[in-house]
Amino acid sequence: EQLAHVIDGAQRLNAIISDILLLSKALGSPEQQKFTETPMDELLDDGLVGQKQPARERNVQILLRPLESPFAILCDPHLIRQALARLIANAVKFSPPGGTVEVWAHRRADGSALISVKNQGPGLTQTKLNECLKPFVQEDMTYARPAEGLGLGLPIAKSICEAHGGELLVQTAPGRGLLAAICLPARLTVRQSGAA
Repeated sequence: EQLAHVIDGAQRLNAIISDILLLSKALGSPEQQKFTETPMDELLDDGLVGQKQPARERNVQILLRPLESPFAILCDPHLIRQALARLIANAVKFSPPGGTVEVWAHRRADGSALISVKNQGPGLTQTKLNECLKPFVQEDMTYARPAEGLGLGLPIAKSICEAHGGELLVQTAPGRGLLAAICLPARLTVRQSGAA
């Protein structure tokens, strides 16, 4: 039993270090990033990796909407996948049992791209949202809080968006869930061959 606690503690510490290193890379110099043209459907599929089991454990359904038309993004795919994974993990973590997390992407009229994640969780006030966009802050930071973590999910996603010249858009209100969207500029979107 003690060995199980040690292993669990080591895994948590590893996750914390990984998050801090990821945040450091997102905040680092552009030379650290490796931009390649990556199909959006691959980014969406990869962002779901590792998220389905926690969702099942919480009795939360993840609904991935199909793309209306295929397109690609010129990005650091590792960073964008990590940003999306953090948004999905947060959405699952703060969804009620029996809730649904929706994930979808599309190009807007101005050519920019949005990768959106929506949950049916408790939502946040604007003041709490502003706090949660800072590293190491969660809505509930007490020891008895229902969701574990260091409060790095939204700050990591925000930093990754900004490293790509984009932004993290968030809509929320108490009792109305949360919609977070990775917004990437039009100069990074690429229409795939065969797309309408």
